[in-house]
Order: sequence, then structure tokens, then C-alpha cells
Amino acid sequence: MIYRDNYKELLARQRGKQIEVKRLNGCKLRIQRYVRLEREIQIFLRIKYGSGLCLRSSQNEHSHTHGNHQPRDLYSLLDLDAETCSNISPDEIKLAYRKLALVHHPDINKDEKSLQRFKLASEAYNILMDPDLRRRYDALGMQSLDLKTYRSLHEHCGTLENAMTGNWNGGRSEQGSDVFTVLGLTLAETVTGGLKTVSFRAPSLCTSCQGSGMANGVLQQYNCSICNGLGKVLRTEWAFTVTVKAVQRGPCPGCSGNMLQPPGICTSCAGSGLVMSERSIMVNVPAGVEDVNVLRLREEGGVGKYGGKAGDLYVRFQVHKDSALQRVGADLYSQISLHLFDALLGCNISVDTPRGERILEIPEGTQHGDKLVLQNAGVAITSGGTVERGHHYFNVQLVIPNGDAMLEEERLLLRQSLF
Repeated sequence: MIYRDNYKELLARQRGKQIEVKRLNGCKLRIQRYVRLEREIQIFLRIKYGSGLCLRSSQNEHSHTHGNHQPRDLYSLLDLDAETCSNISPDEIKLAYRKLALVHHPDINKDEKSLQRFKLASEAYNILMDPDLRRRYDALGMQSLDLKTYRSLHEHCGTLENAMTGNWNGGRSEQGSDVFTVLGLTLAETVTGGLKTVSFRAPSLCTSCQGSGMANGVLQQYNCSICNGLGKVLRTEWAFTVTVKAVQRGPCPGCSGNMLQPPGICTSCAGSGLVMSERSIMVNVPAGVEDVNVLRLREEGGVGKYGGKAGDLYVRFQVHKDSALQRVGADLYSQISLHLFDALLGCNISVDTPRGERILEIPEGTQHGDKLVLQNAGVAITSGGTVERGHHYFNVQLVIPNGDAMLEEERLLLRQSLF
């Protein structure tokens, strides 16, 4: 009996110790969890607010501005509640930005403070409307956003699938720019038309990167420096109080979970994939063009980005003045010098036209200032599907021979014709 009682007592004590050990182990685990959580909070605060700040100071300085005069709370810049940032939709952000623009836009309010307010609101809007930037800001704050580098990479880099296919712009091809140039023509060239060479400057594919915008045109497969090749980063949702809502791992905003370092930017084209270059093409000048006409050549302009369609080339015709040839509508006008005897007796002479030499008939008794015409030798004009040609008029200028240069037979002939 004594042995049995002692055994029960010992068993009860042992069970009590086991319960105490479990309780202590539970406390130990909770303490370790709290210590780890506190460490993560401190790391988060150092990233978000800078080193040397405690929880209380970070809350007090929440309304202060960053080193570059950018407030830490982008939501407050748009008059949104930062504590419910995770529930704010893009449409609500757009609406808040429009309300501010109606008050602080430079076209409405010329005040310097309003201008600064509008600039900050615009910067906040641009960040929060970008899903990757917003996710990164919500997780790590302003100091995690190297906006210059991030935007440059974001413009030229996409997912791993895009990298393997050589498209680092996330599939967002861009149409090339339109190019405008001037082609000089003589009046005779406008009459006949034909092929002419046009030279101009336009964006072309960068030969260093073959239009990809990447350094050496290839993917550099280095581990992402933000997540160290893990593809995920610690994501902490912070409600700007001493309470952390949740600590979990989410996709790395630097590599979108691909674990690879985005490629370096091509130095030849600054990552755009395009460079300006001299180009020359043959242009078929339509017959009858005028000084004000513009010819549009589709997809002959600037090369598109990332496989996008090329822009158009606009060629404006500039017709040089010609003292020997004038144009009025579809008709051409020239002058011819005619010997007095040819005008009196009549003859056929060879005259220059834009289409080559033609024979012009000189009637007998042609007077100074008369107009002689070559039918259908003017400009061809297309109207309503039919082609109509103008005429070429020649204004006669009589040449009076010098008396000393006239032969005796010519003198006799002149006397007979006049008297």
C-alpha cells in the first residue's frame, strides 16, 4: 500500500513536470516567435524609414517627407486612407487623382504650392497605378523604389518567357514614328514624273542589340540581386501602427519571380532598340504634282519598337522656280525667239519641252507677242478617273536683225515683202 501510494504520488509529480515542460516549451516557442517577429519589424522599419528609428519615431515621422521631398505615404498624397491601402482599387485611385487635378492642375491653379502638390500627386499616381511598383511600395516602402532604374528595366524587361523569345518589353510592341521630309523637283520633273531618290533621317534598328534593347542583344542569366535568386521576398503588410498584420513571402518585384537578373541595357541605343540613321529610298513621283502636294508612303518611316509596325514616310514636294518655264494649272508657258524672216514667211522650228524636243509650226505673218500652242503638251491631270492634258503655249519674241549683218538678198526680200 505504501509503495502504491508513493507510486501514484511520483506519477502525479511526473505528469505535472511534463505539463510544466510543455508549457515552458510553448512559452519558449512564443518568445522565439516574438523575437523573430520583432527582428523582422525592425528590418522593415529600417528599410522603410531609415536606420536608427524605433516604432514610435517611425509613427511620428510618418507625415514627414523623404530625402527627395517625396512623402512616404503615397496614398495620403491622393487623399486616400493608408490604413485600408490593400482594399483600394485602381478605379478609386484614378478618381482621387482626378479630384486633385481639378483643383491643383497648373492650367487651373497657378499657385506654386498647388503646382508642387500636383507634381507629388502625379508621382504617387504613377507609382500606385503600376501593379509591380505598387506591390513593391506596399511591401517595402519608398526606399525600395529606385524609380529611375526600375522604370528603365520595366520598360525593356518582361517575364522569362519574353526573354527567351527576345522580347523584353512584355509583348508591348510600339508602332514606329512618322517621318517627314522634302524632295526638291524642277518644274519639268513635275510634268513627267518618274523615279527619284529621297534621303532622310529616321529611327532604325540598333545593330548592337538587334532592336532588343539588351546589352549585346542576349540575356545575362545572373541571379536577381533583390531576391538573391529565390524568386520571392518577405512581404510585410503594415497598417502604420505597432501591429503587423501579416508576414509572408510574395513574388519578387525585381524579377517577377523568375529568379534571374534583368538584362543590362544596350549602351548604343540607351535601351530603346532604335538609333537614328541616314536612309535613302526610291520614290515614284506622280506626274503633275505641285508645290503643295505631299506623298504618303506607308510603313517607310521609323522602325517600330519590339517588332511593332513601322511608321509612315511623308514626302512634301518642293518645286524650284524656272525662269524659262511657267505653269498655270495644267498649261505650260514658254518664250521663243523668232527671226523676223521666219515670222514673215512661216516655218517649222524645234522647241524644247519637258518631254523632249517637239516641232512647232510658225504661221506666215506671225507677230511679236503672238502665242503659239502645242496641243496636249502640257501637264497631265487625273480627274474622276480620266486623264486630261493641258497645252504648252509659246510667247513669240521677234528678233530684229542688225542692218550690217543682213545680206543683200535679205534686204531685197524685205523690201519686196514690205512695199
